[in-house]
Amino acid sequence: MRNVMRLPVTLLLGIDLLVLSTAAPSLGQSGDQLTTLRKEVEELKEGQKALQRDLQDIKALLRARVAPLVAQGPQEALAQPVLLNINGAPFLGNKHAKVTLVEFSDFQCPFCARHSQQTLPAIVKDYIDAGKVKYVLRDFPISALHPHAEKLHEAAHCAGEQGRYWEMHDRLFGNTRGQDAQELTAHARALRLDVRKFEPCLASGRHEATVRKAVEEGQRVGVRATPTFFVGTSGDGRTVQATRMLRGAQPYDRFKEVIDIALSEGRKSW
Repeated sequence: MRNVMRLPVTLLLGIDLLVLSTAAPSLGQSGDQLTTLRKEVEELKEGQKALQRDLQDIKALLRARVAPLVAQGPQEALAQPVLLNINGAPFLGNKHAKVTLVEFSDFQCPFCARHSQQTLPAIVKDYIDAGKVKYVLRDFPISALHPHAEKLHEAAHCAGEQGRYWEMHDRLFGNTRGQDAQELTAHARALRLDVRKFEPCLASGRHEATVRKAVEEGQRVGVRATPTFFVGTSGDGRTVQATRMLRGAQPYDRFKEVIDIALSEGRKSW
């Protein structure tokens, strides 16, 4: 029976029709009854075909809607500078660095994880630790694709209250699949956070507004996929005048090229 259940519906319907044709005489079925049964089977087959067409249409519609969110492709110079608000956002490096690199990220995005694990360490080594670049992370969970991501961003900010934002950042990108409150608490314990403060922070939704505002900021400046990066200069530490943008998990050489251009342009105006 198990093997039969694995057969395609259309094949099963064909088998049913054959059985009806051969068994009808022995069952005493009249010609009219057999014709009716055949008609019903054919209607079932047509209904199944229509259902398959509907499913294909739904899949195509979903792909069309999701594609802009996951499309990966570099874009460099912006037609006009974009003013980004980075006030209060977590950052790495010298807060007074003239060049700022802003990442809009999603903790369940595999491309963001790839960037964090493969490219960011080189940027940290060559530019951030050297005091040349300030690296800012802005929340951009794409809930339509990653329903747990928003809570992960809140968890990172709760860890940030105890000075461990970037440690939580690294742990979350070590596991981009769904993570419930129990797993997030396990991360907090592993980071030696005060769980009695972390759990109420997460449960209260204290950072929901923080994450939502970051998403709105990203949408305002044209973020459509993660990760998306903006490179520019910051004079007051609260805003960035971005002149270049990169989309997707680009190789380190792409970042080096764009950052070096920004540093060179900055020196001419400093």
